[in-house]
Amino acid sequence: MKQETIYTILMIFILGISVPSKAQINKGQILLAGSTSFTTVSMKTSAGSNYSDPQINTQKTLELTPEIGIFVANNLAIGIAVQYTHDVQTGGNQTYTTSSLFAIPFIRAYFGKEKLKPFVYGGYGIGKGNTGETGYGTSFDNIEKKLNMYEVGGGLAFFVNNNISLEFGVAYSHVLSKYQDYNNVNMEDTGSGTGFTIGINLFL
Repeated sequence: MKQETIYTILMIFILGISVPSKAQINKGQILLAGSTSFTTVSMKTSAGSNYSDPQINTQKTLELTPEIGIFVANNLAIGIAVQYTHDVQTGGNQTYTTSSLFAIPFIRAYFGKEKLKPFVYGGYGIGKGNTGETGYGTSFDNIEKKLNMYEVGGGLAFFVNNNISLEFGVAYSHVLSKYQDYNNVNMEDTGSGTGFTIGINLFL
């Protein structure tokens, strides 16, 4: 593992010093990007003396987000991202499964002509999802929900050459979920959070 890490860093360094010190993104270029993540979280919880054994809760999340855009001006791109998320939460005898699909138009701006460029971006998307639950003698599935989200962020992009960048950033996102006929009641909830991002972008 250490050898692979050292090799990757060495290749980035070699590629980085083998190109001019400036990188320009021109109007008409195509932006291709994307991210994939899979996370697993396990928690042990207890609730008072009535619980003789601790309860193990697990959460597994898969997220896929391809993006495509076009630069409408030098260093300024507009495009669309498609985000798919599948989440499974298990605790005791109960399991929740949630899936969602978003279409997210976005705008992204880079600054400067150097290989290390600051960037900012923002997007607003709509989507649909469903939730299912099993356990404790009850079960339901395909509880549909309408989704709205926005995300803003920024960071630094290191251009290995004129067509490839490594990007490191931070992003804030906010999601509104509106459930339809959830136990015969229409309801909504919100969620928000801040996270770190890392990715590889292509400029064609």
